[in-house]
Amino acid sequence: MADQVINALSTKTAPETSDQLLILGTGEPQLIDYDKLADAILNKITSKNYALDAGQMTLLAALNKLNSDCSKTKVFTMQTEYGYLYFKKNVNVVGVYGAFENLPLDKTQIEITKDFKDFNPNYSYAVVDVKSSVSPYDTVGSLWLYPNGQTMKLYKPANLSRAYIVGNYVIQA
Repeated sequence: MADQVINALSTKTAPETSDQLLILGTGEPQLIDYDKLADAILNKITSKNYALDAGQMTLLAALNKLNSDCSKTKVFTMQTEYGYLYFKKNVNVVGVYGAFENLPLDKTQIEITKDFKDFNPNYSYAVVDVKSSVSPYDTVGSLWLYPNGQTMKLYKPANLSRAYIVGNYVIQA
């Protein structure tokens, strides 16, 4: 009989703040304000711990960690005898860009030893492009960065004296 009475009621698709909802539980039926129910549900969702890639945490803690990690962009400027390289690290991606001049024309491989430990790849090596300094800026070589955070090797054609360095590589944060 109660089902017939409830099923005969009209339906509402968007509750309003002043609405009340009927709760049927183990005891007597009760009314609850829509806002109080919404707050109770939100509180339940936000206080529950979830198993995430970053470990057990609430959704708010996960959002705060994600926001904190994303705002940790590090930029490092490295001066070499050939010019500057800029390293930009955001979470676990490193971008490398720069320009080299006065590269020796008699060498196709140049080893550069500088400290870039905060940006070193944590695998065998990372490779970024060496571009010609003349339009259309074709890739003409590569810069290899090694995991010791000290060693880079520039591979280029013998006739290249100016070059642009561009590329990204992934590391584990």
